[in-house]
Amino acid sequence: MLLLTVAIAWPLAGHAHEAFTRLRDADLRPVAAAGLLHVAMLVASAFCWRRAFRACGGVVGGGGACVRYGVGTFLNAFTPARAGGAVRIGLFARSLHGERALQRSAVAVLSIGAARGAAVTILVAAAAAGGIAPSWFMAAPFALGAAAVLAHRRVGLVRTHLRKGDCGALFGWAALAAACRCGTIAVALVAVGVHSPVAAAVFGLVGLELSALIPLAPGLAGVGGAAVAVALSAHGVPSATAVAGGLAFYVAEGAAGVLFGVLMTAVFVIGHTDRDVPVPVW
Repeated sequence: MLLLTVAIAWPLAGHAHEAFTRLRDADLRPVAAAGLLHVAMLVASAFCWRRAFRACGGVVGGGGACVRYGVGTFLNAFTPARAGGAVRIGLFARSLHGERALQRSAVAVLSIGAARGAAVTILVAAAAAGGIAPSWFMAAPFALGAAAVLAHRRVGLVRTHLRKGDCGALFGWAALAAACRCGTIAVALVAVGVHSPVAAAVFGLVGLELSALIPLAPGLAGVGGAAVAVALSAHGVPSATAVAGGLAFYVAEGAAGVLFGVLMTAVFVIGHTDRDVPVPVW
């Protein structure tokens, strides 16, 4: 997926100079607002993880959830293959006590993935139904349903351990995170003058999610920004504007993510919030 993204994005590289010029002349207030939306997405994601692990018997507060999630975010920015995700799972798994902690941790992670997939799928389909995105995006729920059928055993495992109220809360937090992520892209595109930024942001969100399927590169490598630029170009946005939009998103996401990660990691190391949470050893 990384090589495919690079190969597709390579023709856009010739417009990098014009894109940097456009980004330099852009209004930075929307970029800052996009960064704040990205932080909101991280917090919503942290609370989604908190709800999933609490549903499986974990004991973790809101501040502790943000710290655990932020440590993973910080590591993901600098390490390949989403190594921070493994540390994040380990930190949240420490909140589980009693028997079958490993199985309950797996159920929590599966439920998070299912909620996130459903949220993004429904957001894209709703955008298509509202005329914001192409009508063929309405096929997304059918693709999700087919995937659920293929993974019926895992879906059944999640349904066995989670109550309806837990599923609803998980979907709510995941939907909020997806909306904030799409908003981050849209506001970043406003900074570089993209017309119909909401419609373009839906395309960017799809490209971003596809690029994350096989996360080989560190977060700061810019694969996400390249994926957004490629998606914008496929949407019909001029190449230079598409590259500038991808750069604006990369700046907002990277700066906000690193700052959030550094702050949460510092809190974790100092131990002001979670003195009882040891660093997992793998």
